[in-house]
Amino acid sequence: MRANRNLLLLIVAIALIAGFVDGYAYIYRVATHQSLTGPINSRPSLSIPFLGIKQDIYIHKGLDLEGGTHLELQITNVRSGMAINDARDVALNILERRVNASGYAESVVRPEGNDRIIVELPGVNLEQAKQLLGKTSYLTIWTWVPGTPDATTLAQLNPNDAQKYSGFKPQYTGIDGSMITSAARSADQNTGLPIVTFSLNSQGASKFCTLTQALVAKGVGTTENHIAIFLDKDLISDAQVNDAICGGSGQISGGFTVDSAQQLSVQLNSGALPGVINIIQSTEVGATLGANTVRLSLLAGAFGLAIVILFMLLYYRLPGVVASLALLLYAAITLAIFKLLGITLTLAGLAGFILSVGMAVDANVLIFERVKEELRAGRTLSAAMEAGVSRAWPAIRDSNISTLITCFVLYFFGAPLIKGFAITLAIGVGVSMFSAIVTTQQLLQVIAGLRPARRLAFYGVQAPPRAA
Repeated sequence: MRANRNLLLLIVAIALIAGFVDGYAYIYRVATHQSLTGPINSRPSLSIPFLGIKQDIYIHKGLDLEGGTHLELQITNVRSGMAINDARDVALNILERRVNASGYAESVVRPEGNDRIIVELPGVNLEQAKQLLGKTSYLTIWTWVPGTPDATTLAQLNPNDAQKYSGFKPQYTGIDGSMITSAARSADQNTGLPIVTFSLNSQGASKFCTLTQALVAKGVGTTENHIAIFLDKDLISDAQVNDAICGGSGQISGGFTVDSAQQLSVQLNSGALPGVINIIQSTEVGATLGANTVRLSLLAGAFGLAIVILFMLLYYRLPGVVASLALLLYAAITLAIFKLLGITLTLAGLAGFILSVGMAVDANVLIFERVKEELRAGRTLSAAMEAGVSRAWPAIRDSNISTLITCFVLYFFGAPLIKGFAITLAIGVGVSMFSAIVTTQQLLQVIAGLRPARRLAFYGVQAPPRAA
């Protein structure tokens, strides 16, 4: 059997794509005029607008590798009528949306007990994490009516804001953040300053329309014509109403910066938390530890790969050269998949990747031992290679499938730390099957077609003695 030209072209194409992806960070550095060494200023991304391609190409690192913030949150003062564990689940979903909307794709948000939530944010300092997660962001809309704020109102709102106007007190309208369906950062058309625009559901739109109609009737310029928007306890917007707003949308202005407007829109989009979130424990993980860990882990992986390649060369000789080439291609493809799929690499994930290197070699060992058996039985080199691959395939298939089943079980039922190990190991096993069955087989057939490579001594097999 000769090498399949189409498969060889496929192998070359995959190798070129993997090489491009793995080396793209250096291309990106050159394109953005950055040094080829040292920290990179931004995430390497590939953008081809006319093809609709916009892809980040880099290794996503977990908290233990990149550093960041670990928080333990507790929900208290749950709204009446809601069980504590139900409030925790609602808060968990809201925090997940809030974190994802902020672009922290490598984050971990998971429940802990009945009333606690664990949040891990790689690359985020403690103050940023507190700003994002520590606020309840419960938006309420009030009006000003004659009177003096009572003790309940002063406890519910910032006393200075609640007594902004002498002789007037804030009165709750029944419109809150739970009625907001979407929010976005925008800019005021007149001043160019950042604002937050929002849309309301049908109930909120109806109430807002009735409210603004009543405020217009109070007379523009009067205190009773103002609409007050509170975020948690603080007054963030207090503006007069010139016309009735019945379209189900509005805007919030209040001296925002671009970042604070974006943060408020994220919090409003994620919804109002069903209680108060308290940070009961916070840990800031240093990036130095992560960088050293990455360096040592990659060094261990490279050292292990070099030892495996050396063993294959010494023991299997010429097939060992084939295995080494296939192994290098395997490593390049696997790393490229990690970058393209945005796999979050943790210490456990690195362990899974390094383990899969040994499993990739295992398939080659089975093939080469079969080839040696066929050569000793008197088969030609080409026939021995074909038979070796076909007869080794059932054992390779069954062992890899059993490993994949284990990976799936670990991913769906294991702890978050184990999931990274399961994902990287599963990807490595899948690529190793392609490497052993397609790459190794085709390279062996190429070698079988070369006359100088047909000496049995190159395969660790002694030529049979000639008949007398």
